[in-house]
Amino acid sequence: MTTFVDIYVFRSGAFSRGHQTNVCVARQAQLDGHMTVDEINAIFFGYASYRSATGDDFVGVWGTRNASKLRRLLRSNGVELVVHRQPPPARLHHWVTHGRARAHAVGGATSA
Repeated sequence: MTTFVDIYVFRSGAFSRGHQTNVCVARQAQLDGHMTVDEINAIFFGYASYRSATGDDFVGVWGTRNASKLRRLLRSNGVELVVHRQPPPARLHHWVTHGRARAHAVGGATSA
């Protein structure tokens, strides 16, 4: 049985000042059984989290190489991707990066 996962690929200015960055996210519930947030966090040294008004969570990565690698890993786990070239129906909730050991919340608040 083939599992289909909706992947949202888009550009955002939230991760780099003055630049648009490629972002790739999927509905967290669709990733269940294929890849966890902890795995994404460990593989990519961070992750981005989006939340819709109805409480749906989306998780993914930013950066062209990371976005490509995430899609490749999901495909290697037997997932058929349905690519949407637009942001998900959600807003950025927070992101975590271990390169600088900070977690970022929307609104500019950071914690070490």
